[in-house]
Amino acid sequence: MLIKNFQANTIQDALDLVRREFGKEAVILKTDVVRNNGSRLFSVTAARDYDAKQVSSATMAPETSPVTPPRTPATGTARLESALLDVVIPELLTGEVKQLFLSMRCHDVESQLALDICRQLQRQSTTSRESLAKIMTAIAPQSIGLPENSSNIVFVGPCGSGKSSMLAKLATEFVFHRKQKVTLQTLDNFRPGAEEEITNLTEILDLVVETNGHKSKPRPISHHLIDTTGVVLGDHSGRELLESELSNIHNRFTVLVLALTTGWTNIRHYIEFARPLGIDAVALTQLDATDSCGTVLNLAVGDYPPLLCLSDSRLPNAVIYDFNVEVCLDKLIGGESVE
Repeated sequence: MLIKNFQANTIQDALDLVRREFGKEAVILKTDVVRNNGSRLFSVTAARDYDAKQVSSATMAPETSPVTPPRTPATGTARLESALLDVVIPELLTGEVKQLFLSMRCHDVESQLALDICRQLQRQSTTSRESLAKIMTAIAPQSIGLPENSSNIVFVGPCGSGKSSMLAKLATEFVFHRKQKVTLQTLDNFRPGAEEEITNLTEILDLVVETNGHKSKPRPISHHLIDTTGVVLGDHSGRELLESELSNIHNRFTVLVLALTTGWTNIRHYIEFARPLGIDAVALTQLDATDSCGTVLNLAVGDYPPLLCLSDSRLPNAVIYDFNVEVCLDKLIGGESVE
């Protein structure tokens, strides 16, 4: 069997290259969107037999063995269409729905998820924004909430993802809005100034509680927020050390903090790498909501820990907000109707 990868500026051009070289007997194995020097290319991996007659002869069963009559082979066109559907090529999508699929793929929405959404949309009587919003709302759960009862909230993740600033933002949320007391701690013994950051933030939050005093007395519920040392993807010894430290923390709620600027592929790999830490939720810091909306949708719908919150940046004063399908949808289609 001959396997070859074809790349072009559009998915249609890539498929044309497949048909031109492999003909109607081509079977599509994989499709993807790749980056080449900053530009996006559509990649199609296809296969065909070197010689159909030779392969058929070589695999024929011995005469003494019972032979099951082969099924009638599908036509080249039918085989190609079936393969396209299996690997998420939107050949049977039409018009604006097809363009929506390509837009979602360009925003790193996973192929199967993008195709499922577009198939549902194409079955609707109208391909309006409202129809698309209903579909996405039905498949994408909302963010989970912060723990209501006293807990130990631990922030883990790679270096520079925004763990310390996310701790500061959530500590502020507990103190200012929920009127709950927090205590802070860091296990980060490597980053310069980590201990000083925690000390300064503790003094500020304690001052807020004392100043408000009788006006906004904190409830008896309290949370212990814990920062940790960043662990690089692939550093298994560092992860095992952190896992050992976390095993001594009871009533733990572990938040994985990731920066959306690293791209969906890296984020997916890091989530799998961090699963042994017992991740309860994912918090995201981001610099460009448009480029990261596909990643957010993948996380919300896929088999990953639930989303806790998002933040506009890794700065401590940046706001945090819940995942919202409408915002994600606006970024995917530019806030316009898909009609």
